[in-house]
Amino acid sequence: MAASLAERYPEIATYRVRGVDNPELTGRLDLTPRGFHAMLTGPSGTIYIDPDPDGHYRSFYKADYAKSVGIAESPPVCQLGHHISGEPLDARIVRAGRQTHSSDQRRIYRLAVAATGEYSAYFGGSVTETLAQIVTAINRVNQIYGRDLAIQFQLVGNNDRIIYTDASSDPYTHTPSGIPTMLTENQQNLDFTLGADSYDIGHLFGILGGGLASVGSVCQSFKAQAYTGTSEPDNDVFYIDFVAHELGHQLNANHTFNGTSANCGGVNRVGIAAVEPGSGSTIMSYAGICGDENLQSNSDATFHALSIEEMGSYINQGSGRLCGTLVSTGNRAPLVDAGKVGEDGVHTIPAGTPFRLTGQAEDPDEDSISYQWDEMDAGGEGGATDGDTIGTDIDQQNNPLFRSFLPTTTPDRYLPRLTTLLAGSQDIGETLPTSSRQLNFRLTVRDGESGVASDDLVIDVDDSSGSFQITGGSLNSGGRFNSGSSQSINWSTGGTDQSCPEVLISLMSLDASDPPVNFCDDHDPGMAILNLGHYPNTGAALVDLPDVTLQQGRLMLACADGLFFNLSGQNFSIQGGSQEIASDCKPLDGTTLQHGTLFTDAGGATKFDSPGGGGLLWLLNLMLGVVTLVAIRDRIDRS
Repeated sequence: MAASLAERYPEIATYRVRGVDNPELTGRLDLTPRGFHAMLTGPSGTIYIDPDPDGHYRSFYKADYAKSVGIAESPPVCQLGHHISGEPLDARIVRAGRQTHSSDQRRIYRLAVAATGEYSAYFGGSVTETLAQIVTAINRVNQIYGRDLAIQFQLVGNNDRIIYTDASSDPYTHTPSGIPTMLTENQQNLDFTLGADSYDIGHLFGILGGGLASVGSVCQSFKAQAYTGTSEPDNDVFYIDFVAHELGHQLNANHTFNGTSANCGGVNRVGIAAVEPGSGSTIMSYAGICGDENLQSNSDATFHALSIEEMGSYINQGSGRLCGTLVSTGNRAPLVDAGKVGEDGVHTIPAGTPFRLTGQAEDPDEDSISYQWDEMDAGGEGGATDGDTIGTDIDQQNNPLFRSFLPTTTPDRYLPRLTTLLAGSQDIGETLPTSSRQLNFRLTVRDGESGVASDDLVIDVDDSSGSFQITGGSLNSGGRFNSGSSQSINWSTGGTDQSCPEVLISLMSLDASDPPVNFCDDHDPGMAILNLGHYPNTGAALVDLPDVTLQQGRLMLACADGLFFNLSGQNFSIQGGSQEIASDCKPLDGTTLQHGTLFTDAGGATKFDSPGGGGLLWLLNLMLGVVTLVAIRDRIDRS
């Protein structure tokens, strides 16, 4: 909030926090008349703490949100067909190698958020309660925009003047058919009530399901033409899937999904920006509303690398640079390398073969950094998918095959995920190419302090000699073997014997139960891996099993440079060894809903009391309540 607004409403406060013992955990907190809210992002995903009507607090992972709180309504659809185009997309997208998107400056935009009478009534009908809810929404949005783009939205000093408490007299046509009209009404109302020069970007909140915004409108004469609403505007679906989404349009970001089923069809798909398979999963996607092409129910709290490029270009070189205030952060962006080899920086893999992307990065300020790999291939006009073609490579040679995931603390990504390969299943968001083509990837590294850098990597796919895969041998068929024995493995080289003269054979230790259940992280499985040695890439080898006891294992056969690999077909066990290899992975406690009470103890410390529970969520709650608000007080920014 602007200082003058914060002074009038001292009961509303927001904070930016970072863990002391775990600096990878960052987030936003707010204390308002509506209670305590928190959004924390870390290696295990996004965690929320929100008040319950019974006076307790519920905490949950984003992935478990819908089933935990019982969302019954489908997310509203963003009506892109009515969007006003800002600047031509093809004029903004420039493929480059290493890029720094944000570093030592944060841009603060003055944001004016109006509320319809219906929206205010949902929160009790008072200006204070409604403003408190708007603050919670923008505080959560700021966590993402600050991390990914070094942007902070600050509510204008007189924002309380555009919060309406009487639906019969507010200046908005709050009907389903009136949503496009409300964009013009909001522009006129904010310019008249606040003054056109008193804000940089405007928005309107309501309770009619839908989202509508003018693309590339920040700093322009149509900067308030945006609306977001849902019948339940107090949950993560509203904050992230749609408020953050519509603000992204205002900052010149386009839809990123490549699907055409259900709501992904028609004019909503933007071919040149369609870099996510099916519905997509990032903020500018349509996760959950594209029928058979849905990758997941709701968007992840992260932007695709293309969205960062679109918005970053707009705010630094486009019209978005014409307003807002730049504030020095003193932060330095990470240094990143996506792992190029050779003068052209291109890797080659055989078609139909799993592969691994491995980058590296360092932060000059020694901040904790995260990694996100995104495919940058856009479906274009002829590469769209539908419910019948999603999950297959139909030789379009330009359609995106690999989905995005939340940032992780490891620079490696297996494609497809090892859990998928071990289960012998197929994920429609991760499809191996079967034809000769190029795959373009971008590694984005974030330092959590508004520093973002990226680097590109090109993969050439060769379909001339088949795939690289294990085809036979005793270790491919499963069974029980004695430690120290020699066992056979046969494989098809896929024509790689010249480009990859040596292979590395490794022993993977899996938990005794179903492997996909027991991997603690799909991107960094945490399994025990024992390298058994390098062998000539001839298609056959005798492997000496180590002196270990193993309940379940597989072989990983990889090119010695680690780029492409494959797994044996069945689990096997090893008996009689003197050492036991076991996975140190433990399943996440991500489905348990924790309850507790926020209170102040006799010493004035804010604490979170969560009876029962246990597991990771309980520890995070404890850290949040007892540690975050007390131990890192000197790291808190009022925003």
